[in-house]
Amino acid sequence: MSEDRKLTGKRLLEQAKALHSRKHHAEAIKAYRSALAADPSQAETHYLLGNALREAGRPNDALNAYRALLALQPGHLMGANNLGALLLHLGNAPAALELLLRTVKMFPDAAQIRVNLANTYNALGLLDKAIEQARMALDIKSDFFDAYCILGSALQRLGQLDEALENYSIAAALRPGDINVQLGRAHLLELKGNYPQCWTLIKPLLRTGHPRAAAIYFDLGPHIGRRDEAVILLQSLLAHGSLPDAAQSSMHFKLGKHFDETGKFDDAFFHYSHANRLTGKTFNLDNTVRLFNAIISVYNNDFVQTMPRSENNSRRPIFILGMPRSGTSLVEQILASHPDVGGGGELPYIDEVANRISAQRGKSGLFPAGVTETGRNQLEILANRYLQRVTRHEGNTKHMTDKMPHNFVYIGIIMQMFPRASIIHCARNPVDTCLSCYFSHFGNDSHDYSYNLSTLGKYYCQYRRLMDHWNDLFGHRILTITYENMVYNQESVTRDLLNFCGLEWNDRCLEFHESARTVYTLSYKQVREPLYSDSIDRWKNYGKYLTPLRKELEKLI
Repeated sequence: MSEDRKLTGKRLLEQAKALHSRKHHAEAIKAYRSALAADPSQAETHYLLGNALREAGRPNDALNAYRALLALQPGHLMGANNLGALLLHLGNAPAALELLLRTVKMFPDAAQIRVNLANTYNALGLLDKAIEQARMALDIKSDFFDAYCILGSALQRLGQLDEALENYSIAAALRPGDINVQLGRAHLLELKGNYPQCWTLIKPLLRTGHPRAAAIYFDLGPHIGRRDEAVILLQSLLAHGSLPDAAQSSMHFKLGKHFDETGKFDDAFFHYSHANRLTGKTFNLDNTVRLFNAIISVYNNDFVQTMPRSENNSRRPIFILGMPRSGTSLVEQILASHPDVGGGGELPYIDEVANRISAQRGKSGLFPAGVTETGRNQLEILANRYLQRVTRHEGNTKHMTDKMPHNFVYIGIIMQMFPRASIIHCARNPVDTCLSCYFSHFGNDSHDYSYNLSTLGKYYCQYRRLMDHWNDLFGHRILTITYENMVYNQESVTRDLLNFCGLEWNDRCLEFHESARTVYTLSYKQVREPLYSDSIDRWKNYGKYLTPLRKELEKLI
């Protein structure tokens, strides 16, 4: 390349940087592109172009710029960092993880890379790894604001609310004016039931019009006599604000809940249908069908008769599983009210185990690949590691619950790791279950099937198909608890539950709603109340809207 072109490229780059510094993004992008046309070998120009495109709200174009940069200079730290963060932002967490793991090997002391790794692990539900990376970032840079924030988020998801609040408080001290940190603290205080302190914190934030502040106010409202004011604020923000779809969706979910609770079912369904549509989520049911077909094929009767099992005879883990909104939180709260049981919440570890087996031993790298090649020794190692990890959450209680609902996918692995573990399957009226899912703002990618009634019904049928298979194979090892039976026969069903888990009777299990234990799933308010029958046949309030759902469920209802 001629020296003239290089000089032209440098001159245009300086012009672009000047425009960029004044936030004239369109002109800066044009100038960066002109600089690259003159000299495409300048890594810095690709990097700055990527930054300008990202800031201008053009993430896909920014991806291309960062990729061009890394093709020229694979060891460009901030280029890899920004590309990883952008991939995560666009929902491609696996690609972000792959890139960031490569980068952290080159730059082990780069705190920002470790924080982005923590964010990525958090998005993937690998919470222990998220916490580990955030703490490593703090070892490198002790005042790293972002690291404290991600620690707060991951610890909250693990149910360690006091430690989560401590980390958010440190972050708030580092940046007192950061509204997202204050909102994180307020949400934790509301979850913990510390309503006066939550109100003190959230009240001045309401003036900002921040949608999350309004959402926390809505949840707090009934406890401070301000639900009506919170509803008015949500309606006002929706009517007058130009909000992103995600924020609008969250508000519609809140308003749907309000009108459902006040018996205005047409208004409730209006808001819930808008909430689900605005998520923008779609779901590929074919992937689920293929997955469940593969599981049923691998865990056939012949394999189960001879499959390797670990020699870990622990009865400590109690697995509570089923569809979301089927009573899993209720069953866990009942069990965790027993003095010999610690409530672990929704732990991601079985999913991690299954994916690790497939990644290490399966040709495709996708579960259930590798299951048939996993031997007894490896299963025992995985079982012991699982027990070590749950011990970090609840200490050495005699028993520990794991109520990740979608562990129903992995019952075969659970049976191999813990041949004597208790497995509780929670079931509920199919239409009530699906409607409750449709009315729930899960807020992650694990439940994308729930945002469309027809898709939700189809997914439910697939879940039942797989559970029927597990019951055919392991029925004597699985206790099915129906929500309706628990409501109408609480003491009898509770006795069956405790007997199945090898627990002595304790009256506290009937008074589960008086437990001081913090519940952090969507059912956290319900399990603080005694059992009522209000949620049974709830679907009848919405029958005229549920034809797409009932059509898919017609063989089950």
